[in-house]
Amino acid sequence: MAEQTIVGVDFSGGKRGVPWITTAILEGTSFVLKSCEDIGREDLKKRLRKLPANAVAAMDFPFGVPLQFALELDPNGSDMSDLWRVAAGDDMEYSRFEKLRDCFVQRQGNRELLRCGDIYFDGPLSSLKKGGPNMLPMTFRGMEMLSHLWESKTPRFRVPPLSYVGRDGPTLLETMPGVLLRTFCLPHEKYKGAKNDDDSRKNRKVILNGLEEKSGLTIKIPKTEYEKCLDYHDCLDSLVAAVGAALWVKRPEKYLQPHPSRTVGESSAYPKRNRRISPGVENMAEINAARLEGWLYAPKK
Repeated sequence: MAEQTIVGVDFSGGKRGVPWITTAILEGTSFVLKSCEDIGREDLKKRLRKLPANAVAAMDFPFGVPLQFALELDPNGSDMSDLWRVAAGDDMEYSRFEKLRDCFVQRQGNRELLRCGDIYFDGPLSSLKKGGPNMLPMTFRGMEMLSHLWESKTPRFRVPPLSYVGRDGPTLLETMPGVLLRTFCLPHEKYKGAKNDDDSRKNRKVILNGLEEKSGLTIKIPKTEYEKCLDYHDCLDSLVAAVGAALWVKRPEKYLQPHPSRTVGESSAYPKRNRRISPGVENMAEINAARLEGWLYAPKK
């Protein structure tokens, strides 16, 4: 069976934020970790551009925004790639994006709306959330980066659920390590403490030692990389994202995917409580809503 490059990215959109990238090789059910590194956003972009065609990279940031805000950013947008183009435009700085978000959220009664795909799972935060944690810089910087990758002179990247026509390169997948950890019944809270915080370090160790059993993969982690994941929760998140990418390759049927013939809200898995999604989105075909808002890819319990 051919080897496949697997990547997990913990992405930080803040000014001082530094992404972590985990690179592994998948062969059959064998997951061999090669490296965990903290790198700058420009270096991350270059690294992604060099990935082989069959690579899968799972990235921990929202690829899009709730429908109603998406339509305010681009009333004529047909899918989330149009929104990426807006984020990367010369006239769109983060400060302006933040101001637009603030005005939008205020009009919603200070509610930070979720995307339709987010509320199938426990734990996802709004891509418009500010404070504790602040998701907005990650959303903006991530969309900006995706535009540069998507709009390259030789389009390669495939980003589900967008159309793959004319694209035969690496797959970029939106994920959220916390949701994966919930699915695996591993600690999904209180593991993001400092290097010398005994409690969070203990939880990171439980995660590291439980990933193999919970994922069904044979996971090999060099001692140096194991220690990095034990020391830094961002590093561990990039590893968890990479495991999620490997599971996408091996067991795609376990992943909830937007349905082409189902209206948003028709699924029996769709929660009936606490719906904080954009007005009108429930009348859309699920696949169309997902192509505009983005979609969180995680295994079903």
